Amino acid sequence: MDKLLASVQQNAEASYGETTEATLSLWEDMVSLYSRCKLTKSEDKLLAFAGVAKAFQELTGDTYLAGVWRSQLLVQLKWTVFKNERAAQVPKRYRAPSWSWASVDSPVRLWFTKQSLPQCENHLVLEVLDAGATSNAFEGMADVSDAWLEVRGTCFECSYEKQEGMFSLLRPDFDIGVELEAMVIVDATEYEFTDESRTTLLLYMVVSWEGYWYVADAMILLPISGSRNVYKRIGWAHFRPRDAKKSPADQMLSPRIEKAELLIV
Repeated sequence: MDKLLASVQQNAEASYGETTEATLSLWEDMVSLYSRCKLTKSEDKLLAFAGVAKAFQELTGDTYLAGVWRSQLLVQLKWTVFKNERAAQVPKRYRAPSWSWASVDSPVRLWFTKQSLPQCENHLVLEVLDAGATSNAFEGMADVSDAWLEVRGTCFECSYEKQEGMFSLLRPDFDIGVELEAMVIVDATEYEFTDESRTTLLLYMVVSWEGYWYVADAMILLPISGSRNVYKRIGWAHFRPRDAKKSPADQMLSPRIEKAELLIV
């Protein structure tokens, strides 16, 4: 961790105000490494990382939102816990919004949307409308008391059925012509699905190849009781059609599919 932090500080003057792919890659490495640390006090997760975040802010001039950078918010929404490692837990005391990696006590990985096969085309289909965080310590780097993310995107209900192996079966409520095999990764053990559960997916990205889509990503959401169009994130789904030859890209990208505005907390 000290070596990585020194690397940030060494490059701060030469690259001030820039957020390069190399900078983002370094941030990804540091978050992943830090997420493996076991803290004495779980509520100090952002506070203990504040020095690193401050060094990055001095380098990029970006706004820090509870573990995520404002200019890269859409890209950095894509993170997952590592499956088959120590059980992921949601802290008892609030410290970060559900859309931030800092909201869970588990090793995490951040994914870059640019990392794909050269012949593929990525379609980010989620739009960020607004985001913010209320922080009360270390110049906005820690002690978050409230945070929100307002988005516009394709949101749909689907049923879930566990299959043998690493993939599950998703059946959307609207007909897209194919069944979906999905790798479902919940953010914490308390969100584990039972067979034939129902869930809400918010489409994030579709990857197409030669006019067909063959993989897509979606945030798994849970509605907040008593609130309209307010959700929290509980996981991530990486899915594909069972029959790629029957999955033209316009099925998933069609403007016919109504988009909704949601608030994620």
